[in-house]
Amino acid sequence: MEKMLSITWVLISLLWLDEVSAKPTVLQMTQKLNRKVNGLEKAVANIEKMLEVISSQVSELIEDKDQLTDLLANISPGSGDQPDIDKDDSGLDRPTKRLVLRDDFNSLNLDNWDYEVSMYGGYNWEIQVYTRDVKNIFTTDGSLFIKPTLTADSYGEQYLHTGTMNVTEMWGTCTNAADYGCVRHGQNGLLPPVMSGKLMSKKTVTFGEVCVRARIPQGDWIWPAIWMLPRSNYYGEWPRSGEIDLMESRGNSEAKDTDGNDHGRNEIGSTLHWGPDAGQNKFYLTHGERDDGTFSTEMHTYCVDWTEDNITISVDGNQVMATGGNFWQKGGFSGSNIWSSGGNMAPFDQPFYLILNVAIAGKNGFFPDNWTYNSPKPWNNTSPTVPADFWSARDKWHPSWQGDNVAMEIDYVEMYEYVYN
Repeated sequence: MEKMLSITWVLISLLWLDEVSAKPTVLQMTQKLNRKVNGLEKAVANIEKMLEVISSQVSELIEDKDQLTDLLANISPGSGDQPDIDKDDSGLDRPTKRLVLRDDFNSLNLDNWDYEVSMYGGYNWEIQVYTRDVKNIFTTDGSLFIKPTLTADSYGEQYLHTGTMNVTEMWGTCTNAADYGCVRHGQNGLLPPVMSGKLMSKKTVTFGEVCVRARIPQGDWIWPAIWMLPRSNYYGEWPRSGEIDLMESRGNSEAKDTDGNDHGRNEIGSTLHWGPDAGQNKFYLTHGERDDGTFSTEMHTYCVDWTEDNITISVDGNQVMATGGNFWQKGGFSGSNIWSSGGNMAPFDQPFYLILNVAIAGKNGFFPDNWTYNSPKPWNNTSPTVPADFWSARDKWHPSWQGDNVAMEIDYVEMYEYVYN
């Protein structure tokens, strides 16, 4: 019996020792934890390396995409490549895009552009003469420059007062005879004190995307514009047939309205003009503005995306103005709808051409009399002698005209037309 108890006790003791030895010590637990931590650190390091590889591959993909985009932008019609297909926000296919015009201005290609040559100041009564002089329109280092210059620098001060400006004799043609646009005599009133440039595309677009990359001018009373007009006034005279302004600006460093808002060269505006007559132009319903302190020092891309359903104007991809169609209802006009024969976007459903120009002054109110400017406004919008008023104050505004800064500089123009199936 005692022997059996002894054996039992020995077995119990062995079992107890085995159980104790099976429980980890603090040291063992610490070592085990350290091994796990080291394993996690290695895993994190491996993940970081993988993320670096993924980031590098993403950057390469983005670079490849940009290169492909540039390549496609330079594909000319008839090259055998298919036009682009975009998708809208809903994911539905947009119409295909057919390249109509791409001009990088390595030279001035007159297969693409027509000059305006005239003293006609338009509905704005601007005071420049548009020429085809190489001082006013020229290309340098892959950019087009449209640059205003002083007429007196080319023909002398006295010429403005007593000379005869016959644009056909001077530049070979006159493109607009309205308001004595072809011939004027200084003895009847000061001749245009500024020479400038205006180009009009020979190609047109009806629904599409038009983009212009440009730097706008610096200088008092300079009025640059990138805009579009219908090739034929299908619905009647302006503004019945519409106008698309991608960009307009004022060259003044300061142009503050009565509320203190600055509308100088750090702001651009985008506008559609439309209505049954000039007195019912509802442009203010389709107008937008955007500010940026670099518009006159750096290149920016101005685009209109124009479809059968809407028109959106943007700068650098940022929306400035957008609208749908049905303009007769939008304007709240009375009487018979002058656009009833057209589509949803009438009058913006006809071929439009692109215009690039730099105008000077004007009396239609683009430079309001009651605004505050960085230099005194030389003329009143009711004055019958705006050119003379402007020229007499040249010691005030001309110091702001510095070299090629007064020019609108254009890097490239792209015109695509949408092809609807």
